[in-house]
Amino acid sequence: MEVGQAGIEGPKRKTTETICQRNAAVDVLINVEAGVWKEELVQSLFLTYEAEVIQGIALSSRLPDDRQVWTQSTMGCFSVKSAYKIAVDIKSGSDSGAVSDASSLRKFWKHLWRFNVPHKVRHFTWRACKNILPTKDILEKRKVLSEIMVAKWDQEVVEKIIMISCGLWNNRNEVRTGGAKKKVQAVIYGALDYLVEYQSSQTATIMQEVKCPASWSPPPLNSFKINMDGAVFVAQKSTGVGILIRDEDGRLIGACSKKILAPLGAIEVEAKAIEFGLQFAKDMLIQDFVIESDSLTLINALKEISPPPTAVAVLVYCSMAASHEFHRVAFSHVGRLGNRPAHILAKHALRIVDFLVWIEEIPCFLE
Repeated sequence: MEVGQAGIEGPKRKTTETICQRNAAVDVLINVEAGVWKEELVQSLFLTYEAEVIQGIALSSRLPDDRQVWTQSTMGCFSVKSAYKIAVDIKSGSDSGAVSDASSLRKFWKHLWRFNVPHKVRHFTWRACKNILPTKDILEKRKVLSEIMVAKWDQEVVEKIIMISCGLWNNRNEVRTGGAKKKVQAVIYGALDYLVEYQSSQTATIMQEVKCPASWSPPPLNSFKINMDGAVFVAQKSTGVGILIRDEDGRLIGACSKKILAPLGAIEVEAKAIEFGLQFAKDMLIQDFVIESDSLTLINALKEISPPPTAVAVLVYCSMAASHEFHRVAFSHVGRLGNRPAHILAKHALRIVDFLVWIEEIPCFLE
C-alpha cells in the first residue's frame, strides 16, 4: 500500500504530501526501534476509523520480512473452500432478490449441520434436501428443487430419521451394484446402532478435548513458569498485558503490568503478551522456563500442532524464534482459573500510563 497515494484519493482524505513523499510505503508509519505504529502520523494521515484499523494490526518487535497471506482464510493459506465462499457471496449479492426467505433458509441449514450424526450422513441429508442425490428423476430432469420446509420435530427423532434414510439409500446402491438386499428391520436396527455408537464416541472425544489443567501447577525442578494474559479495554481503545514469573515452589520472582496504546483484538493482545513474556524473561536473566497461557490456539501454534491464525502469524513465528535464544523453553496451556493472577495484572494496566514491574514482591492487589 502506498501511503501518499492512499492519502490523496478523494476529497475526504487529508493531504499527505507535506508529511511524507508521494510514493512512501507502509514502513514510514512504523517506529522501527520500538516495533510499534507511529500513532500521531497514522492519525494525521488517515480518517479516524481507518487509523483505528491500522493501529489494531499487531506488530512484532522483531519486525520480520513481509510475506503474502490469503486474508479470506483464518490460517492465511489459500483454499478452494474460501475462494468458493467469495464467489457465493458475490453471486448472492447480485441475486439478493432471488430468495424470498434467505434468513429462514440459513437458519434451517444451521440446525441441519448441528445434528449429532456422522458428517457423511449430514452431507447425505443436505444433498437430499437440495434434491441433488443422483436419483433417476434428477438424472433425467436436472432441475433444482424449490424451497423445503421442515416441521419442528424433536432433534433426536430427526437424527434417527436421517440415519435410517441414509441406511436405506446405501443398501439400495449396494443392491444396484450386485450386493445383498437387507430386510427393512435390519437396515433400521443397523442405522440406529451406528448412531448410538457414533454419539457415544463423540461424547468421549469432547470430554477428552475440553480437559485442561484448571489450576496453576509448579514447573519442573530448577526452572520457572511464566504466566501471561491480555485484556482489551474497548472504551479506551487500548489493551493490557499481565506477566507473572514463579519458581518451582510458587514463589514470585517477577511480575509486570503493561499498557498497549492500540485497539488490538483478543487474540492479538494474547500473542503480544507471549512476546512481552519472552522479553521479560530475557530481562530477568531466566534461561529455563515454561510459557503458560490460557489461549489454546496460540499454545498449539507455538507447539507446531496447528498453524497460527493469520492475524497473529508473524507474532507467533517471532516468538518461536525468540524462544530458541534461551536454554530451554516449553509451552503449556492452562484454564482461565489457573491463569487468573496474570489476568488481574493485565486488567491493572488500565490504571497505569506505561508499565509497572515488581521484583520478588507480590503486588498488593494479588494478595
